[in-house]
Amino acid sequence: AVEFSAEMVVQPKGDEPMTGKIYVKGDKVRQETTEEGETQIMIIRPDKKLTWMITPEEKAYMEMPYQ
Repeated sequence: AVEFSAEMVVQPKGDEPMTGKIYVKGDKVRQETTEEGETQIMIIRPDKKLTWMITPEEKAYMEMPYQ
C-alpha cells in the first residue's frame, strides 16, 4: 500500500496560487488547501464510496458520493 504526504501548489490560470498538503494512505486521501484565508479539507474514502468537503471556519461539511 502506498503511503505519503506532500506539499502542493495549484496555479489556476490567471488566479493566485492555492497551496496545501495532501496525505495518501492506500486508497484513502486527505487534501487540505488554503485560499484567501479559508481552509478547505477534502477527504476521499473509496472504500465507503464517500467524499467529504469540510470548511472549518464555517463549521460546515458536505458529504458526496465518491465518483
